[in-house]
Amino acid sequence: MAFSKSYREDFLLDFKNFTFLNHGSYGAIPKVVMDRKKELLDEAERFPDDHFRNKAQEYYKEACVIAAEFVHAKVENVVLVKNTTQGVNAVLNCFPKTKKILINSHTYNAMRNMSDLHRTRWGCEIAEVKINMPIVSEDEIVKAFTDVMDENKDIDLAIIDHISSASALVFPIKRLIYECKKRNIICIIDGAHAPGQIDLHLDELGADFYVGNLHKWAYTPRGAAILWSDPKYHAILEPLTTSHLYKGTLHEKFFQQGTDDYSNFFTIPVSLKYHSDLSFEKLHAHADALFEYGRKRLCKEAGCSMYPVPASMEAPFMKIVKLPRTDRYPELNGIAITDNIIKQLLAQYNLVVAVTTTNGDMWMRISANCYTTKADLDRLVEVVKDATPKLF
Repeated sequence: MAFSKSYREDFLLDFKNFTFLNHGSYGAIPKVVMDRKKELLDEAERFPDDHFRNKAQEYYKEACVIAAEFVHAKVENVVLVKNTTQGVNAVLNCFPKTKKILINSHTYNAMRNMSDLHRTRWGCEIAEVKINMPIVSEDEIVKAFTDVMDENKDIDLAIIDHISSASALVFPIKRLIYECKKRNIICIIDGAHAPGQIDLHLDELGADFYVGNLHKWAYTPRGAAILWSDPKYHAILEPLTTSHLYKGTLHEKFFQQGTDDYSNFFTIPVSLKYHSDLSFEKLHAHADALFEYGRKRLCKEAGCSMYPVPASMEAPFMKIVKLPRTDRYPELNGIAITDNIIKQLLAQYNLVVAVTTTNGDMWMRISANCYTTKADLDRLVEVVKDATPKLF
């Protein structure tokens, strides 16, 4: 493995009793970051007036500077929101006259619901790109999108995943952004899983908006996320909560959204230093070795199969394997089945992992981080072998 030491002691996770392979859903907070959060909370409670009146805005500015550096963007283009869902909601509110929104069959459910609310509230339509498995190349994805764009020439806004949640696909967003620009389609990138997994250069990317969580792969407390905006939209972009600094700058409007606990934002300098000290290169090498080992064992010994997509479209720290299909669920419809399986894996095996359905098959999404070990993957193999006739 790439790391010469174990990082388990850096985290508060209960490694003695559980196997954690679902970092992608909620992240995990290093102790050093939690210590900083506690310091901030203690400071606010010792002297609330001083914290909120004199210190909070400076903490926010510092966090924005560090976050902007992390995603290679000018600080004036980056504000902080609690999560990607909140950020995309704020963006959609800027465009009540949207005619048609483009989503795809791997779009995160919250984004799908936002689009549906926009349709209900403002009367727009929704077009959907169907992405089926297996995927042969990125060209196939681009063609699927452009075919729908060209068939629906009134599409004027698109929500495109950077890394899809359920399927852990890395979409060819540079090419898709280019196709949107050719057709004057406003492009919102749902980057919920990207910051900390992928080295981002947002000022160069070309999107209109990019929203991504820091509490998944960049080690901040939940919730903290960045919202990047092309400067031409700064004047119309508003937070979901209108407060005292409504007439202020973009940073002022997003900073001041009523009295609240903003300590998650203020820990960003410590969180991103922790990520930087690990380094992208070592994290990638560590995860690559684990997935190479774990997926081979799952396929050879537990009846799983590999995810049929190009290597360029696989997320660095999340991989999916297709679970063995039994007669237990003749039809895979809705999330109730997978939610129940996730709960049973936790209750019966103390295993924390994501289970999803895509294209009529059941998949297990495995996350790896600096604290993940080969023993975790060994445990996963044993659980899948035992659970297949019982749960899948």
